[in-house]
Amino acid sequence: MGRSAPQREKVHQIITALVAGLLAMSVLIALVGVGDTLALSVHERRRESALLRALGVTRGQVKGMLALEGLLLAGVGTVLGVPLGVAYGLAGALGLPGLSDIPSSIVVPVGPLGAVGAAIALA
Repeated sequence: MGRSAPQREKVHQIITALVAGLLAMSVLIALVGVGDTLALSVHERRRESALLRALGVTRGQVKGMLALEGLLLAGVGTVLGVPLGVAYGLAGALGLPGLSDIPSSIVVPVGPLGAVGAAIALA
């Protein structure tokens, strides 16, 4: 025999709370991991900068190298992320019920994407 509607609702609430708790724990573990990785990166970067300064690189040159590295990383992330995001968005839309074929036109919000790319480059 099946459960009554209030019992099913209670089971659904318990399962939802359990999944939300697991998600919260995974986010907490991820934050600790990211913090640890960033701390190690800062420690290593400080030693790298000190070595470069000892080899005769000026403080301005070190800052310029770091800025160029950040700009290149942001550019690569943007150039790879936008097409992959559009492809994943299209795949997700095609997975929706009632949409079985590829639409004749795909609208990509070029303006907002360009603004995000510019903000990333400025940051």
